Amino acid sequence: MKKILILNYEYPPLGGGAGNALYYMLQEFKHLKDISIDVIASSSGKYTEHRIGDNINVYLLDIGKKGDIHFQSSKDILQFMKKGFFFSKNMIKKNKYDMCHAFFGIPCGFIAMLLGIEYIVSLRGTDVPFYNKRFELLDRFVLRFLNKNIWRKAKGVYANSHGLKELAQKTDNKTDIKVIPNGINIDEYEVVFNDNKCLKFLCVSRLIKRKGIETLLRAFSNIKHGSRPLLTIVGSGNEKERLIKLSKELGVNERVQFLGYIEHSALKQIYRSNDVFVLPSENEGMSNAVLEAMACGLPIIMTNTGGAKELIKDNGFVVEKNDIEQLQQTMEIFIEKKEDIRIMGIQSRLIAEKNSWKEVVENYMRVYNEITH
Repeated sequence: MKKILILNYEYPPLGGGAGNALYYMLQEFKHLKDISIDVIASSSGKYTEHRIGDNINVYLLDIGKKGDIHFQSSKDILQFMKKGFFFSKNMIKKNKYDMCHAFFGIPCGFIAMLLGIEYIVSLRGTDVPFYNKRFELLDRFVLRFLNKNIWRKAKGVYANSHGLKELAQKTDNKTDIKVIPNGINIDEYEVVFNDNKCLKFLCVSRLIKRKGIETLLRAFSNIKHGSRPLLTIVGSGNEKERLIKLSKELGVNERVQFLGYIEHSALKQIYRSNDVFVLPSENEGMSNAVLEAMACGLPIIMTNTGGAKELIKDNGFVVEKNDIEQLQQTMEIFIEKKEDIRIMGIQSRLIAEKNSWKEVVENYMRVYNEITH
């Protein structure tokens, strides 16, 4: 039996896409008889541990998390790096792991490198240099060199989209970076086509600058007034109050609804009650929200970022980042040709059905077997 150590500083309810991805992967791993997994991640409160199936243990470390549980500060990451390293070191003394799977190059890949065991790295987005403008100086002078070292010492590096792989290769074009995309639990979602009098656009996203919500609001405010479309924005973040204020300044606050954070289990009903999904990010790995919207039969408008090449194939449109006019014109296409919503929505569902978490886990099992044969 293979024994795998998984490190991920996110785990539901703390964090975002990487935590959710790990959660769904574990639901598939628990059915496999030839693998045992220990997961070390962050807790949104005190230290806890629990078991999944007969073969998975999850250890959630208290990192002193304060504030928004869906946003990880530099302090949070440093706390996990310190506590995660010492906790992992103690676990290694008790268990003989065949290898380590690190979600994020930093902090988890760095921890794995220090532990001195064979490891692979899953690139998720924010850990790739120059993905997030907030870390541009740190990326330029420190993190790109550190990441390059982590990647080259790893037994394998895997991005969750071709777009993210291309960004990573700007830091290191010698490491053979492969792609294993995100998945979707397709059975959780069903397609419902609406007959809404006013077209309903939806965005599910953290409300942070990188997600481009300001561009969406400005594009939405420029749409022909007579069509009276509606826009629902789901999510929380440090930009929320500023964006609410901006919607008032743009005169669209009566047609824009900010729902805040919604429990994941309740999201499917929101997807089903809307018509078109929009994600105007400046950078993405591969968005779980886009996959979920597709599983519900929504056509997609997204920027030319990670996931676009894999997910947009006759089921929506790809627009340039921060291009208000192009985004406005693309949204107007669906207002003028409502029949395209159903056609593209069916295609969205078909694409989503090919991206299962079972397939993701099968891909990683092949990697584990190659490394530990």
